[in-house]
Amino acid sequence: MREKILQVKTFGSFSMIYDGKSLFGRKVGETQFASMMQMLIHERKKGVSRDRLEQELFGEREVENVHHALQSVIYNAKKRLEKAGLPDVNYIEIRNGVVYWNDEIKVQEDATEFDQIYNRIKHEKNPDKKIKDLEKIFEIYTGEFLVKRQSVIWVAIEARRYEDMFRECVEEAAGLYREKQNYTQLEHLGVYASNIEPFSDWEVLTMEAMVALGRYEEATDLYADTAERYFEERGIKTVQTSSGFHEPAW
Repeated sequence: MREKILQVKTFGSFSMIYDGKSLFGRKVGETQFASMMQMLIHERKKGVSRDRLEQELFGEREVENVHHALQSVIYNAKKRLEKAGLPDVNYIEIRNGVVYWNDEIKVQEDATEFDQIYNRIKHEKNPDKKIKDLEKIFEIYTGEFLVKRQSVIWVAIEARRYEDMFRECVEEAAGLYREKQNYTQLEHLGVYASNIEPFSDWEVLTMEAMVALGRYEEATDLYADTAERYFEERGIKTVQTSSGFHEPAW
């Protein structure tokens, strides 16, 4: 019998799926339930202090009894999780002032998997094994961490950490592809990274691969197109030169 796992996606978009069903239906709102689950799942190994969770959920709002309000949110969350088909256990526990997700309910969170693979890459000496793990990272990282909640401090800090690790992984993978002269994969890497982080110079990887593969005209066209889109993004008008390149009309 297949083990049922709560699958949590935090990169690019947020979702929680259990047994093929979303815990949020068609639309994920910025609800207290979503905010609490995001923090508890991401911090499930060490838990979250009750004070920190209360600050996350209620902020500076005047709440008559904040501990009672938190208990109410937890109670409603348990009812929602049970209704979604999760086993009837005590999903959320408070022990010594710390709130924990009950590990009886197995979780597969993409951010946790990212961390595990990244740490493995840091110690891997075999380039073939390393590139396979790097490619797994690229399958997982489909956009910024909890992108719609980056006004929240803890989310912003984690988003920046994952962004830095992602960039490091792209650079490392590019170096390994160069060593193997695998320019087709280098091109794919450049296209992928550019889609994740437009105008972050990852287009250079794609151009480099095209030149190495003898596709000089495509590389030139990509350069011109990237430059034009870059200036348009910043509201700068461009003019086309005789060589076909687009330059700013100062």
